Amino acid sequence: MDNEKFQELVLIRLEENEKFQGYVLKRLEDNEKFQASVLEQLKSLNQGQAKLEEDVKDLKLGQTKLEANQLKLDANQLKLETKIENEVVDRIRALFDDRQVHLDYFAEIRESQVRMEGKLQSLQHRSISQEFKLKEHEQELKKLGAGN
Repeated sequence: MDNEKFQELVLIRLEENEKFQGYVLKRLEDNEKFQASVLEQLKSLNQGQAKLEEDVKDLKLGQTKLEANQLKLDANQLKLETKIENEVVDRIRALFDDRQVHLDYFAEIRESQVRMEGKLQSLQHRSISQEFKLKEHEQELKKLGAGN
C-alpha cells in the first residue's frame, strides 16, 4: 500500500469517525433533552405530591376541627335536652299542682253547695211548716173571732 492510499483510507476512517462522533453527540444531546424533560416532569410530580400532602394535612386538620365541633354540639345538645326536660317536667308538675288546687277548690265549692242545699231544704221545710202553722193559727183565730 502506498502512502497516498493509506492517507486516503485514514481520511475516510477519520470522516467515518467524525460522522459517528456526530451521531453519538446527537444521541447524547437527545438523551440530555430527554433527561431534562424527565427531571422537569419529576420536579412537577414532586411539587404535585407536596401540594397533595399539604392538602391532606389541611384535610386532617379540618377533620379534627369538625370532630371537636361535633363533640361540642353533642355536649350542647345534651345540655339543651336536659334543660328542656327539666323545664318541661317542672312545668308539667306545676300544671298538675295547679289542676289539683282547682280540683280541691271545686270540691270545697261542691261541699259548700251541698251544705247550702241542705240548709235551703231545711229552711224550705221550716218555711212550709211555718206557713202551715200560720194557716192553722189563722183558722183558729177565725174560729175564735167568729165565736165571739
